[in-house]
Amino acid sequence: MVEGVALVKNPGSVRLDFKAFTYELHYAVASDKFERPSTEEIVAEDTTLQADSLRTLFKHSWLEDCDYIYLEPGERSRYSFLACLPADTTMVLLICELYDEKDHVESIRKAYAVPGPSHRIVTPKEEEVTGTSFRRLLPGTGTDGLKGPVT
Repeated sequence: MVEGVALVKNPGSVRLDFKAFTYELHYAVASDKFERPSTEEIVAEDTTLQADSLRTLFKHSWLEDCDYIYLEPGERSRYSFLACLPADTTMVLLICELYDEKDHVESIRKAYAVPGPSHRIVTPKEEEVTGTSFRRLLPGTGTDGLKGPVT
């Protein structure tokens, strides 16, 4: 079980309106094979992790019950979800996208290594301005092993 979190903050001085806010979760397992570039030039040019090279778990919207969301200046909102991943998952990629009324998209991608079940879990700090975090919950406990109950 994992928890994905997106923190959205409006650091500006005007209200921000969004007509869509989506999130998707991709993952890789230990047996997945990734082709490596054959030259140093390609390695230097192609350092971005591509979602299509990973398995897709889902893509959803946080706005299923409303037509839009807005953030007043200085306002901050937290969105989260729970998901089940295969036990042999080694990494995840969380993608969040916000679309404004002119279809401009603000996108953030964060990849995280997933420690094996015998490791203690360290929760990455949550980042501001459409930041994300990810943590694996210990089976059957409802905790992450460090901070007590998950809220």
